[in-house]
Amino acid sequence: MTFQTTTGGIKDEKLPRRRRDADQRTEAYHVAGKEAVEAIAIYRITVEWGFSEDNIVYTPSINLSASGPAGNSNTGDPVITGALIENCVRAVDYEFVIDRLGRKAKLDEQDVPHS
Repeated sequence: MTFQTTTGGIKDEKLPRRRRDADQRTEAYHVAGKEAVEAIAIYRITVEWGFSEDNIVYTPSINLSASGPAGNSNTGDPVITGALIENCVRAVDYEFVIDRLGRKAKLDEQDVPHS
């Protein structure tokens, strides 16, 4: 997770892959550090899944990037501007990431450009 604090610092925090149930947003150091600033503006986040099959470990991932710490939308909130899918060795890895993204994505019909 990459974010900017209200004091101007840019942070890039990571959790090790071996902690499958870990959530960077609730990690003790992250929470304690966040208490010292008014807010954080997340503008890049990477999610990585780890699973094994036939004694081989696969770790497909997706990196979502936003318009930047200040955001460029009308509300001042960051807008997702890109998605990078990585570490897909097999087609099923890619399909897994796309499926997970589709389950989490929420699009308002009015926000989707029509041609």
